[in-house]
Amino acid sequence: WTSSPSKFWRGTVPMIGALPLQSGMLMAGYGLGKSSDSLWGVFIGGCTGGVIQSLLMSPVELVKVQQQVHLARGPIAVKRAPWSKGLGATLLRDGIPHGIWFVSYELCKDTLSENMGENHQDYTISLLSGAFAATAAWVSHMAYSNELIRASNCNLTFFLRALDIPQI
Repeated sequence: WTSSPSKFWRGTVPMIGALPLQSGMLMAGYGLGKSSDSLWGVFIGGCTGGVIQSLLMSPVELVKVQQQVHLARGPIAVKRAPWSKGLGATLLRDGIPHGIWFVSYELCKDTLSENMGENHQDYTISLLSGAFAATAAWVSHMAYSNELIRASNCNLTFFLRALDIPQI
């Protein structure tokens, strides 16, 4: 690196600041959308939570990317670009995959609880179920292709130029 290490952290403040609200919106949306304890109800709840938190995170991520490529120095960047820029790709990334995340978690938790008997700790089942669910959600939306589409809507070209990465 030829520049200061502080450039590595550029754009993280909006993300860190939004994270508690994002998590709250995800869980509130899950509770709002969950129509029953069936897996279908869990799926609908997860999708609802993913969509609701996307409405917050899409503009926050736009600010983050603009700060990373020196287009903005603060949240005022949202005023320079439509707040919905990148929203479609963010909805693809967060809608259905969150439904899959919650369903995968419930399925794995139930399966492990039945098969491990009484010789287990609840945190072990939660840990393994969470890891499985995160992997299933990540695979379900082919993270790299959706992330590239979303990032391109948030000025990927400028980002690549700032890093001196040749464009394909």
